[in-house]
Amino acid sequence: MKYFCIAFLVLLLLSCTGISEKRKSELWSMIKSNDVDSIVSATLEIKKAKDTSMLGALLYNPDDPRITHILGLKGKSVYQIKMEALRFITGKKPPNELTYQPDSIIVNFYLLELDK
Repeated sequence: MKYFCIAFLVLLLLSCTGISEKRKSELWSMIKSNDVDSIVSATLEIKKAKDTSMLGALLYNPDDPRITHILGLKGKSVYQIKMEALRFITGKKPPNELTYQPDSIIVNFYLLELDK
C-alpha cells in the first residue's frame, strides 16, 4: 500500500507540471489578441511555468510598445514584459539594458537563442 501511494503521488505530480496542449492553444490565442492585458497575462503564465516550448509565443510581435495598466506592472510595455519572461526562462541576459522601448538587438538575440 505504501508503494501504491508513492507511485500515485509521483504520477499526480508529473501530470500537474507544465502547460497542457489545450492551455497552450488558449495562450497562443491570448498572445495573438489585440488586448494588452490578455497578452500580458499569457506572458506571465508562460513565465511562471518556465515553459520553453512556448518561447515562440513570446517572440510573436515582440516589439509591441503598448503599455499595460495591470497593477504591479503599470508603466511596462508589452515588449519589456515579454523580454523579461524570455530572460527568466532562458537564463540568458540580453546584450543591452532592457527598457520599455523596443530594441531590435535584444529581439534578435532571443530569436537566435530560439534557433539554437
